Amino acid sequence: MQINLRKAAAIQAEIRKAINSVKVEQTVSVTEFTADVEGVLSKGELEFNRALERKEDLNKALFRIRAAVGRANVESGINDILADIQLLDAQIAIENTIASAQVRKDVTEINARIVKFKQAPSNDRLALYGDRYNNIESGVVSEAAQAAAKAELKILKRDRQGLNDKLLQLNVNTLIQLSDPTKLTLQEEGLV
Repeated sequence: MQINLRKAAAIQAEIRKAINSVKVEQTVSVTEFTADVEGVLSKGELEFNRALERKEDLNKALFRIRAAVGRANVESGINDILADIQLLDAQIAIENTIASAQVRKDVTEINARIVKFKQAPSNDRLALYGDRYNNIESGVVSEAAQAAAKAELKILKRDRQGLNDKLLQLNVNTLIQLSDPTKLTLQEEGLV
């Protein structure tokens, strides 16, 4: 039986849910009115072992599928595309920093303010607060650099979308083969 990588991801999620839903009861209760204590203990042990066996079968199926997906990801080039997407995400983060940075003030404006500070008479406010009010805050990014970053962001986002489209196509078109034991486990669980 063959399934595509997209279906394999969905099945893996369902297998994880099934594994978590299996209750492994480690105790049984008996009272003074229990007629067959040995029978209750034997039944409890049987259910315990069945639950563990079910979890084991599900885990084997999960990791067989996971291994097959891993091989398919390498062979189809998906791993390379995922690495490229992460690189683009890192570049997008850098360009976003530039694009959203405070723009640098004009040097003429800064110099004019400095001259104004120097020419202002010393007053009580300066004595109370020191040079705190004589500072000029300015961004360091030029308008040109910010505009270039915004333009680059558009390109990077378009490239990322193209890679996402290619990734989707590969996930739909790349098939893996399920082994017979895996197929049987999935059928017993109603997952295929």
